[in-house]
Amino acid sequence: MKITSYKQIPVNNETCCTKTAVRQLMAAEGFDIKFFEMQPGGYSPQHSHPEQHQILVISGAGTVSDGKKTKPIQSGDIISILADEPHQLKTTGDTPLRFLAVTFGGKE
Repeated sequence: MKITSYKQIPVNNETCCTKTAVRQLMAAEGFDIKFFEMQPGGYSPQHSHPEQHQILVISGAGTVSDGKKTKPIQSGDIISILADEPHQLKTTGDTPLRFLAVTFGGKE
């Protein structure tokens, strides 16, 4: 058994998001887990990709948009994003939005 603080994992911003630290917690073929810490004013670009993912909001508040509708998100919310579904996350408020993103497979 090994216990590691997420803070010990190097930040890899992947140039994906503004004002956001991204840490790769786990990676395997067709599966990964990333921890995002999006500072106030932070956001991801509107994008899509061939993998599905589940997002668990750990703390903070923000919005998620599919380009047509924008919905509020907060601690405890789970967001299911299908393969090739457009999406964008943004922080709202004055605290960081922290979330885990589990990415897996391709289209169902």
